[in-house]
Amino acid sequence: MNDETLANAMATLGEQHGIRIVIDAKALEENGLTADSPVTVNLADTKLRTVLEAVLSDLDLTLTIQREVLKVTTQGAAETRLLTRIYSLAGTGFPQNNFTQAMDLIQTMIVPDTWEALGGPSTMFPMENGDGGYLVVATTYEVHHEIAELLSKLRKSSFSDDPIVERVTKQGHSLLAALISKPHIFSK
Repeated sequence: MNDETLANAMATLGEQHGIRIVIDAKALEENGLTADSPVTVNLADTKLRTVLEAVLSDLDLTLTIQREVLKVTTQGAAETRLLTRIYSLAGTGFPQNNFTQAMDLIQTMIVPDTWEALGGPSTMFPMENGDGGYLVVATTYEVHHEIAELLSKLRKSSFSDDPIVERVTKQGHSLLAALISKPHIFSK
């Protein structure tokens, strides 16, 4: 994609991957951008998520999921519409129902200034149960992606007896799957 408009690039990617991608025109306008802003990216055999990050990072834009639609928006707008997910801590190696270590690790390693403790909009609360506990997290799509990656790495490296077989996702499962697993091939 060379010198395509943002709107055309997102329409092409959406069609190729069978997902709906919309542009938050109002948020872009507040940052001096439009759907006609030019984008360039040359990535072949690359995951959709990587392509989207490459295209959007040049314009300081990000992604969110709203009503099962992938939405291109500004970081500021994404922070006003936080997504809530529940993460199981089972199999991560953290002591059962001891949330302090898990919460400190996440808040220290993943965009520290996004968390409420440092004045950001994101929140995290523990939820006890007999399976190692859960964290209820309200944050942006991008931060959720980083949390999921961190917990996955912890599970793969943990010697705990209680590995997670299925991830808990509240919304956007098919979009997340498309972003994470499907390589993108440009064909124009």
